[in-house]
Amino acid sequence: MGKSEILHEDYKQVISREYPWSRLKDKTVLITGGGGFLAGHLIRTLIFISEQCDYGLKIITTSRNIIQTAEKYRVEKKQFPHLSFVEWDLLSNQKFDFDVNFILHTASAASPTVFNADPTSAILPNTVGTINLFSSLQSCQIDNFLFMSTSGVYGFVPDNERPNKENVFGSLDPALPESVYLESKRMGETISFAWGKKFGIPVTTVRPSISYGPGINFNDGRSFADFIEALVLRRNIILESDGMAYRNFCYVSDVVAGIILVLINGENGEAYNLATDTEIKIKDLAFKLVNEVFPEKKLSVIFKQGSPRTSRVEFSRTQVDCNKIRDLGWSEMVGLTKGFKRTVESYSVG
Repeated sequence: MGKSEILHEDYKQVISREYPWSRLKDKTVLITGGGGFLAGHLIRTLIFISEQCDYGLKIITTSRNIIQTAEKYRVEKKQFPHLSFVEWDLLSNQKFDFDVNFILHTASAASPTVFNADPTSAILPNTVGTINLFSSLQSCQIDNFLFMSTSGVYGFVPDNERPNKENVFGSLDPALPESVYLESKRMGETISFAWGKKFGIPVTTVRPSISYGPGINFNDGRSFADFIEALVLRRNIILESDGMAYRNFCYVSDVVAGIILVLINGENGEAYNLATDTEIKIKDLAFKLVNEVFPEKKLSVIFKQGSPRTSRVEFSRTQVDCNKIRDLGWSEMVGLTKGFKRTVESYSVG
């Protein structure tokens, strides 16, 4: 199955859920950071929903490089004329002439490779960028401003308190360079709720676990991206740690379904965890992929501990409690085996 078929199935899986989809009818959605991984899946899924349901949805995406972003969505623009692009570096306060109903603020470096090279690439969009969004859009009739956060904002919660609910937090060291992403996401949430209260704008936030799927950048800097690259290129998986840390990997269509649900049905002032219930050690994932999911590739797992290529906060566990978003109507539909199989197959290499 090729990438387009896999993505089409993903979109159908999202729309098959019994959500109040009609709340999107005749609305305008602004998505910041249109060049990003999650933003791309959100844009294409919303286009599919609008076309299937005849909702007349308008989608606007911002980017610092409008030429590059327009090229990324060249095919979608031809098929869906209600997709438009705005060149906007969120570090500047910009007059916005569109009336916007829903905002998905996804602009931020999420890859350790990127924010290690330039720490401000995470800090500034989450803080200054968030303030400028509120200032520029305060006159719009906004139904929901959704700030895209991360489950990493919980910091070092004791392992015996995992999975933790949305109001349980641990420590982070703000002096460590690798804390830039998580600390700026914490501050971004605070800014969103404070400015939302100031301007009377409904605000929600989603805290996803690790999201993966078709389109993941092999240079992401995280282990799961390295695993996907190795499987696509038929290379042995190299582990640069002991692989004993537990992680939660949620397939992108499930993540997108949760984000859109909170966008149209989340409660003002609330944060929602979004993750799979399945946690797995990184080394166990590596062995599972080569031995169970892709045995035909005849690959091995090789431990080669040394200096990590990127610096990031290392938690031993990251599992969170997702009852809150489940009560809203979300559920996981794509498990680990199916998700990684779809992801690797989407690259159509050998």
